[in-house]
Amino acid sequence: MSTLIDNIRLEERRPAMNVAMMRAKVPATNGGEVMGPMVQDILAYIEGAAIQRTGVPYPKTSWAPGSEIEVGIPVARGIVGNERVRPAELPACRAAVLWFTGPYDRLGPVIGAAYEWIEEHSLKADLPWEFYHSNPTIDTDPSKYRTELVFPVRER
Repeated sequence: MSTLIDNIRLEERRPAMNVAMMRAKVPATNGGEVMGPMVQDILAYIEGAAIQRTGVPYPKTSWAPGSEIEVGIPVARGIVGNERVRPAELPACRAAVLWFTGPYDRLGPVIGAAYEWIEEHSLKADLPWEFYHSNPTIDTDPSKYRTELVFPVRER
């Protein structure tokens, strides 16, 4: 097993999670530049609606220029939403889960190694949810950023 993913495991993610979510196109220059404003818009909606947050922000995307990015934050109950923030649900699922500590720009090789591991175990995976457990505005050392990668999987 690659040392990049020495902590990968299969687990059942239950129950489904309500999320407040937005979608946009990934720009050609830097996909990360769209995520921060989306998170801020979702947080403003959650706060304004007095809804309890139950998790950390996540994106789900290939990060390829022009592809879609979904950004969400788990919440305690379903939301009504508005013209930008939408109600959604992260389904209960079987998932390959791993943790990565380090800069976000080093996630690519980790995700690639995880897809190899998933294939070796006769599974197919969807795009991962990348749960960011560090806040770069507070945690200023990128080498300490904690990211939980959750790949919904199914049998091949």
